[in-house]
Amino acid sequence: MTYLPAAYFFSDEDLCDQCGIYIRSIAYSPENILSFFQFASGYDFGPYSELLLRNCLIYLCKEGTANPALNPTDIYSKLDYNWLAQIIGSDVFYVKSEADRFVFLTQAIKARDAAEFGRIRDFLSGSTIMNFSDSNVTESGNKVFVAESMDVDQNDELHFVGQRQESQVVPLN
Repeated sequence: MTYLPAAYFFSDEDLCDQCGIYIRSIAYSPENILSFFQFASGYDFGPYSELLLRNCLIYLCKEGTANPALNPTDIYSKLDYNWLAQIIGSDVFYVKSEADRFVFLTQAIKARDAAEFGRIRDFLSGSTIMNFSDSNVTESGNKVFVAESMDVDQNDELHFVGQRQESQVVPLN
């Protein structure tokens, strides 16, 4: 896939066609699908990235529940919410019942929210303005409550810009 951007930029039709042949021959697997999908959805190289994106979507829809390696907590939890909704909401996404579709979607969202909560906690723990630790960061539903710390330098200009008397609420969305 490293040749496609250069071939498309320089309008090299022969190399673009070779990239198209390669895209058609890719053996998608749980190990490579996420990187191909992120490449195809993140860049626009005309019909070639559309072909790659379509093939990735077909793989994710057809293999979603049939392939145990594509469980919702690994691959699907790393997708953008818009793509997640399009894939799981698609009629091509095979499930035995709509209840199974709901369970699959909630598992993916819970895994994503848990990962995002960890990243938010790590980000806040490195803050120089306020001292955040596990003792004053708690999770409740889909919100993260961060209690203000008393270790703030009163002369710090940034502290006074966003100062609140209550706890700050940081939504995970």
